[in-house]
Amino acid sequence: MSNNNLKFVIQVNDINSFILNPNKIIGYFGENTFAILQEYVLDNLHSLDGGPSISNLEIIKFKYNSDLDNGSLRLKFQINKRYCCSDTESCANDYLDFNFDLIGSRMTLEAEYFDWTLNN
Repeated sequence: MSNNNLKFVIQVNDINSFILNPNKIIGYFGENTFAILQEYVLDNLHSLDGGPSISNLEIIKFKYNSDLDNGSLRLKFQINKRYCCSDTESCANDYLDFNFDLIGSRMTLEAEYFDWTLNN
């Protein structure tokens, strides 16, 4: 399991449009950012059984402080698993809480994943 933070930068046009529709931020991720996000989450899972992947991204709890040009958001997602031998599937909902800074059109987002799996 990894203990480091996830950090990436996206280019945004209009921060105010995110206030009305925070899910627009996902449209700025691109394939590379999505790949980094998925790799980070999977690296932090307790088990990779079932070939996990993430899907159904949604942003909630978006907060922006225009005086300080920073804020926070929660990125919700599903972790999907498919077990070929038993032909079963499962999914679990999870999230990352991000803090971000905005400098010009560069939004720098940072989060740390917590695996909620009980393994005792």
